[in-house]
Amino acid sequence: MKRLSIGFIVLAGMLLKIADIYAAPVSSEVNLSEVTSEQIENQSETPNSKYSLNYFGILYGPSVQDPSSFQPTINGEPDPERPVIMKNFLWVNYNLTNEIAVAPSAYFIYQPVLGQQVELRDPFLRISHSSVLHTEQFNLYADIRWHIPVSNFSRESDLRTGIQTYQVASYTIPSSRFTFGAYVSERVNFYGRRGNGNDFELYLGPNVNYQLSPKVALTMLYEATASHALGDPAFQFNNDGTDLEPGVSWDITQNLNFNPYLNFYTGGKVNLRSTAVGALIAWRMI
Repeated sequence: MKRLSIGFIVLAGMLLKIADIYAAPVSSEVNLSEVTSEQIENQSETPNSKYSLNYFGILYGPSVQDPSSFQPTINGEPDPERPVIMKNFLWVNYNLTNEIAVAPSAYFIYQPVLGQQVELRDPFLRISHSSVLHTEQFNLYADIRWHIPVSNFSRESDLRTGIQTYQVASYTIPSSRFTFGAYVSERVNFYGRRGNGNDFELYLGPNVNYQLSPKVALTMLYEATASHALGDPAFQFNNDGTDLEPGVSWDITQNLNFNPYLNFYTGGKVNLRSTAVGALIAWRMI
């Protein structure tokens, strides 16, 4: 999800400048996990299939050195505000054409620790185009989403609706095993009179993959997020964190991908206490 345009360059520069101010765990709802699910799905989509049932999960795990029920802070301490969780997305994809699809999507969070909890989050409707721009080496995926605020979390924030766009761009160097890309997302939230939260969120994720074999690749992602809080001055953005995620992507089958990675919080002292375990799972079930 990326734009090769002046607008993208300006956005990228702004996010990276914000990220230089300080670093913290990425906390925005806009993140890589929700981006790569679409890319993996569209890579495995078959043109003759009208429907598909898909699952995508993201593990936000504990510290590598001191595992506990909580995710680590940038200083390596267990964060009582962030228990270990699994984000889960389930959607039905309907292909209008070989490139354009509509997908109603469900979203819930599973907390496997501290008594186990399941929290329903807002469903959304996605309209996607798998190849807005396409050449032999380059591809641009894009979608737009309408978030429907029915969860307790959104009701407490008086969220009325959210509109989000994603762009994924990838470029494979000819006669090489390297693929360079970027994930970009923008989200606008609309609130009622009692509204409380972010009204604008930005995400940038430049990345590079090295294909070890047809089914296994080394991955490296840098994430930067920023947000604007409702009621703040127009151009006052908050840094929601930066991190670096090296990992391994494994296509277990044509329809199942597993991507474990380590999450290094940048901007502070990097050590195994502050490094978290993470994983992405993409599964086209039907």
